[in-house]
Amino acid sequence: MECPAIVVSLHHPKTRPGNANKHPRNIVWEANRVQHQSKEEVAAEKAQKQAEKDAHAVVINESHMTIAAAEDAMAIQQKIATNGLPKLIRPCIIPSKKSAPPAVHASQSTTAPQDNQTG
Repeated sequence: MECPAIVVSLHHPKTRPGNANKHPRNIVWEANRVQHQSKEEVAAEKAQKQAEKDAHAVVINESHMTIAAAEDAMAIQQKIATNGLPKLIRPCIIPSKKSAPPAVHASQSTTAPQDNQTG
């Protein structure tokens, strides 16, 4: 008995042309690989990043100061518009309800008496 020829075709997915010559492990390895730098390069990069942070902080601080000045000017204008010009009021001194310590009189001086000796 002869068996009819059955053609079994295992169809594999087609590999993309960019990955045709790459090993699967190499793709991950190259993506995770850290490039080594010398101490000088690391220090220079760190100094550059710090300088950029400082410059950015200065710009932000200046913008905050500008906004604060504008808000203060607007608050003054609103206060003048609602209340008119400010009035000068003499402050009233309110005596304290607490008992004050006894005052030291000239006769009760804390220094030792001095003798007047004339020569």
